[in-house]
Amino acid sequence: MTRPLYTTLLLAIALGSSVLLGACGGSGSGNAVAPGTGNFVIENLDNETVHVFASGSEIGTVGPGAKQDFSINDGNRTVEFRETGSTFRTSHGAYSFDAASTLELRYDPGFAFNLRVTNQRADTVEVFADLVNYGSVGPGLTVEFRIETGRRELAFRRTGSTTADFFDVYNFNHTDLVDVTTR
Repeated sequence: MTRPLYTTLLLAIALGSSVLLGACGGSGSGNAVAPGTGNFVIENLDNETVHVFASGSEIGTVGPGAKQDFSINDGNRTVEFRETGSTFRTSHGAYSFDAASTLELRYDPGFAFNLRVTNQRADTVEVFADLVNYGSVGPGLTVEFRIETGRRELAFRRTGSTTADFFDVYNFNHTDLVDVTTR
């Protein structure tokens, strides 16, 4: 068993429930931009550089103790982080990005995630807890998620499929890690 990667994503929505649409280049999801010009801001409280992913595409990095603005394309996007040298990506879920507001997330390795999913399937799977899509896990990858506390039904759906496979019911909390493998 590997050590869980500890991170936190603290959500602060500045102007509403979604994110300001900016002109984007780079990956199909977004890219890093000059300070004060982005619609998505990451603050890295770790002493390692963190790689930022939107909908599976790396959009840039944030150095230790730094903030970085990103411009994210319109639509629903999953947000994931990976520390330099790590094979684990951590995710907090999906966010709706549009022309209404700015989203800030804070990466803090002192906060534990409570679900680790290892995908041994040949397809990317989406992770659901009580019908809420928390993000996706590519083939052969492991991603950690922070699921809201309480008793939750866990399900997986192959990306592009219209039906999900029920996995089990878990009592998620702040101290225990649920470690599952899709097959």
